[in-house]
Amino acid sequence: MARAFWWGMGQRDAPRFDNWETQFEEMARLLGDQPAIIIFDEFPYAVESDPSLPSHLQAAWDHLFQDKPVILVLAGSHIGMMVDLLGYQVPLYGRFTA
Repeated sequence: MARAFWWGMGQRDAPRFDNWETQFEEMARLLGDQPAIIIFDEFPYAVESDPSLPSHLQAAWDHLFQDKPVILVLAGSHIGMMVDLLGYQVPLYGRFTA
């Protein structure tokens, strides 16, 4: 049975987290081993708000989601910043095809 979780802005009952690590840990716990698609819409704006987000996401992917049946989608309308996320010196380098 598929379950959907919506942690969007403006929801009164959306959970609040003190940091990215706690949020990613909770996501991994809720997913268990079930297949899932995680979508980060407007990812460049989130990175603009917190430049450390790609590093936290890299750690979560490497330690929490790597062996799970998860597809991670990073979407955004700021094309230049999305292209910058592919660069050699950034935390997510090499993970776009993982």
